[in-house]
Amino acid sequence: MIPHMNRGYAKARKICVALGFAIWLAWLSACSRGSAIQKLDKTKVDVNANAQLRTDTIGTGRFTGRATYVLVDAINETGHDAAITLGGVLVDKAGVKVSDLRPESLTIPKGDKRTFALIDNENAERPAAVGASVVVRSAIVPLPSSVEVTQQRTYDDFGKLVIDGWIQNKAHRAGKVIVLATFYDADERPLKRPFTLLGLGADATRSVQFVGPPGAARAVIYLGEQVWD
Repeated sequence: MIPHMNRGYAKARKICVALGFAIWLAWLSACSRGSAIQKLDKTKVDVNANAQLRTDTIGTGRFTGRATYVLVDAINETGHDAAITLGGVLVDKAGVKVSDLRPESLTIPKGDKRTFALIDNENAERPAAVGASVVVRSAIVPLPSSVEVTQQRTYDDFGKLVIDGWIQNKAHRAGKVIVLATFYDADERPLKRPFTLLGLGADATRSVQFVGPPGAARAVIYLGEQVWD
């Protein structure tokens, strides 16, 4: 299941699309001021072989539905922090395309990894799918971020792994940010990737907490898309 905190998936997806459009406009604005987008070598982004194909529930309440999706890690070996976009297709046992996967973009610090949730483009169940072909669509130098994750800690809560931390906004203006977490098993396979949309006031700090599934051995909190008022 791809859960979230206090918001339906469909509603959050619309917000994410809006955030993505806002970021695209920010890039256009930067370019208009003479700051061209700097491309990185996308062949130096390693798409982890531990991709997990799932068909499960996404969303809650009246937004609940079922879809096929892939949890997959990408490792940034470009030597720079990078905004990386993954895409791909679901395939059947003969390797034939079943459907497209919705692309997703995340910023990954150099040498680090992040988990992407690539969902069927139509939010549909694909029983014929047995795997996925995931590709790196782009890798670019990201815009500077004034938001940081600090004081992450994990602990056991009656057999469940919990991670919490603080999200600090160093900008003198308010905004919104998607905060995500990945829970891994003992073999570093991604088990779950919950998220929440967090509103941040100017110079504000807020706490977040995520609860992991059975079998979770490690967790990490990181940031998704951001938009500013």
